Amino acid sequence: MKVIQPPSLLLTIVNHKVLESPHAHGMTFSLAYGVMNHRDGRTRLALAGSVPVILCRNNGDIQVFESDSAPVGQTAVTRYDDHEFVLQAGDRLLMLTHGLMRILNKTSPSVLNTLSGLMKLSTLEPLDAVYNTLQHWLDTLGVSTDTEDLTLLLLERSAP
Repeated sequence: MKVIQPPSLLLTIVNHKVLESPHAHGMTFSLAYGVMNHRDGRTRLALAGSVPVILCRNNGDIQVFESDSAPVGQTAVTRYDDHEFVLQAGDRLLMLTHGLMRILNKTSPSVLNTLSGLMKLSTLEPLDAVYNTLQHWLDTLGVSTDTEDLTLLLLERSAP
């Protein structure tokens, strides 16, 4: 099995394949791709389109990774950047889809700050805190999860 590194190279390859495919004509999508060395936590992450990724350190520090690159399939002339960091035990990554961000931005312009704050909570499991808040926002907006792309991924690195 061949691993393509850096992740930005994979996004470039996927972008060109989508643009060249007659079956994918007009298709665009956001994409996050990363690789992590499970021994030491070294991580490289590349983003296409508007997939924000929140890194919450075990000590409570927050870092938000966002991309100003075009989504996959939109243009052949785009550059994807790699973000490099080390995931330590207890660090968490939260990823949201564009559809979820679009909906949440209607209720709170600082939605990333709110979600970042929830990631810091130690009294609740972070997934429960994030889920309860998202459910409240969706109920408030009357959004149907049957018609929107609502995806959230939460990863936590355990002790090696």
